[in-house]
Amino acid sequence: MKKFLFLPLILLIGCGYKKWADPIDSFSTAAPTQLTSVSDSYTEINSVHNLQQEAILANSYAKSGYHPGQVKEFISDDDLKSRAEALSELKQYTVILNDLVSGKSLNAISASNPKATTTSSSAKTTVGAVVTKQEMDSVISGLNSIVTFALQQKTKKEVPAVMIKADPYIQQFAILFEKDLNDFKSQAANDYSSILISQNQFIQTNQLNMDAVEKRNEIEKLVQLESDSAKTQRDFDLALNNIRKFAKIHHQLTIQVKK
Repeated sequence: MKKFLFLPLILLIGCGYKKWADPIDSFSTAAPTQLTSVSDSYTEINSVHNLQQEAILANSYAKSGYHPGQVKEFISDDDLKSRAEALSELKQYTVILNDLVSGKSLNAISASNPKATTTSSSAKTTVGAVVTKQEMDSVISGLNSIVTFALQQKTKKEVPAVMIKADPYIQQFAILFEKDLNDFKSQAANDYSSILISQNQFIQTNQLNMDAVEKRNEIEKLVQLESDSAKTQRDFDLALNNIRKFAKIHHQLTIQVKK
C-alpha cells in the first residue's frame, strides 16, 4: 500500500497555495487506498467470530448435538453497512479534495462525484458493537455534510475553507473508529484464543483414536490458527495506524492552509 507522505508537510510552512497544493494532492491521492485497509478489517471480524462459535459447537457435539442456529454474528449486516457508508463518505471527500486541488471545474467535479445516498437510519447496534447507532449516525451525518459542502465549491482556492470545515468531523470520525477497531481487535484475539483452546482439547480428547497422519494434521491446524491470529492482529494494527495517520495529517494540513 502507498504510505502517507509526511515530508511534503515541511514545504507548507510560510507558503501560499502553490506550496500547499502538492502535499494536499499527495494526501488525497493516497488516502482512499489507506482507508481500504479499514474496510477490510470490518469484513474480517465476523468470519473470525463465526469460526470461534463453530469450534465450540463442534467440541460440544457429543454432549448436546450440533445446533448451527446458535452461531451468531459479532456485528450485524446493518452495522457493517453503516461503517462502510462512513468510510465511503470519507473516501468521496478525499476524491473531491483531490479534484479541487487539481483545478477541475465545478461541473466536472460534480459529475465525477455524485452525492452518495445516506442510509444510516437503518443501522442497528448489536451486542458485539461498542459504538452506538447514535454515534455512528452522527459521524455519517458530519461526513455527509462536508461532502455536500465540498461539492459546492468552484475553485482550488476554496480548498482551505473545505479542509477547515471538514477537520472537526474527520477528527470525530478518527476517535470513533479507533475505539471501534480496538474493540474488534480485542474480540478477534479472544475468539482465536477460544478456537485454539477448542482445537487443543479436540486433539487431547481424540489423539488415541488418531493415526500418526491424522494427529499431525490436527496439530498443524494449531500452528495455522496461531499464524492466522497473528495476521489478524497485524491487519487491525494497520487499520488503526492508517486511521490515526489520516486524521493527523489532515489536521496538520488544515493548520498550514490557515496561514
